[in-house]
Amino acid sequence: MDRSVDELKDRYYKICKAILLVRGQNNHPIVQKPFDMELEARRKWNLEKLFTRTKEQLEKTKLYVQEIKKIEGKIKKEEKAASDLARLI
Repeated sequence: MDRSVDELKDRYYKICKAILLVRGQNNHPIVQKPFDMELEARRKWNLEKLFTRTKEQLEKTKLYVQEIKKIEGKIKKEEKAASDLARLI
């Protein structure tokens, strides 16, 4: 049987959840928020993409973040000016 780690984790948590439900422990974290194998696969894929970025991609991301911060600052200033103007009127 060749099962991936995620498949084993999924099976383990399903069994744990069933046992907890039989015991009446409905407020246990495993019962409340069960393991999601698809979410885990997407999380790992995203991490892989994040860690394999080139230096150029990293620099572009830093520039984008700086630009976003500038734009957010301008928006806050404009909103403050508009609220000040509204108070004066």
